[in-house]
Amino acid sequence: MLTVLVLFSDSTRSSTVDRLEVAATAGLFNVSSMVEVTGNGTSVVGEIQLHAGVGTVVYQGIKTPAVAHQTFPYNSWMVVYQVLLVQPSTSKLAIIWIYCNTGTKTVDLVWYEDSNGTIFSGERGSGPCSDNGVSSIINVTLPAISLPLLTLVSGAFIKGSQIS
Repeated sequence: MLTVLVLFSDSTRSSTVDRLEVAATAGLFNVSSMVEVTGNGTSVVGEIQLHAGVGTVVYQGIKTPAVAHQTFPYNSWMVVYQVLLVQPSTSKLAIIWIYCNTGTKTVDLVWYEDSNGTIFSGERGSGPCSDNGVSSIINVTLPAISLPLLTLVSGAFIKGSQIS
């Protein structure tokens, strides 16, 4: 998949970079499994339409392009689909995790967070879900997005003898 990142400065400000620009992207993408979901969340996440790993998710009321890129077991009866959402109209990236019950093949839970400050939160889900369990290459098309760079949190640090 071809992705172009361009960082730029506002010429009226100092020379520091203040935006992250990601061009529209189209190409092939490796995924851990082909995901199918036709379901819903109950609040922040609305309709979920993923076919062969790509589709849309209504996130915070806006129909948003999505790609299910990672699948992993949660417990003996549930698998999780990690889905990237690109929402250019709000300058937002989001990740949702769809918890699929492998016995009933239905969505139980949907968790989410985003680049605009929504911290890991969840809600009930519904609708059919499945995956084929086979690594695949899928065709992905995502829109361009312009993101403001986040302000660093003061006072945070990493410490340890194994850090290099």
